[in-house]
Amino acid sequence: MGNCGQSKKSIIFSVGGEMIISKLDNTNLLLDDNNYDGIGSSYIKE
Repeated sequence: MGNCGQSKKSIIFSVGGEMIISKLDNTNLLLDDNNYDGIGSSYIKE
């Protein structure tokens, strides 16, 4: 468990639960559910 003791920023949605911010920069936001075979979402600022 390499992430033991490390905290990660997350977003908690009123519907859909919690998503971990895996990447955030000036143009990209990548979210994932912090599961090995879980889901993820990516958003690009236009």
